[in-house]
Amino acid sequence: ATEEARAATASVSALLDDETLADEQVAVGRVLQELFAAKYYSFSRPFLSATEAEACALTASLLSVRDKITSRALTDIGAFASEVRRVFADCYMVHGHPNQSAVSKKCERIDAVFEQNISLL
Repeated sequence: ATEEARAATASVSALLDDETLADEQVAVGRVLQELFAAKYYSFSRPFLSATEAEACALTASLLSVRDKITSRALTDIGAFASEVRRVFADCYMVHGHPNQSAVSKKCERIDAVFEQNISLL
């Protein structure tokens, strides 16, 4: 994992340590923490690094979602889910169908992890 991804993971962990968070914000933080987990790094990398996102021509990344959460711009599960789905939709629009692009294939995999985790809330 790159230093940038480690820092992103640490910032999500720090967010979860904030005792003033509402239950919904904690749930959002836990889903985001799962997306940033090292076990998914092989396919989440384009979405966790500004450098990788730029190299893949992505206009948004999970880092931008994390920044909106830490700044309290996103406070509920619905807004969080919409924002993450927008990141993935942007990737599919730029790179096409997962069968045509390695980046879209990675997006499909991290998207599945996200949908699995968000459905548990």
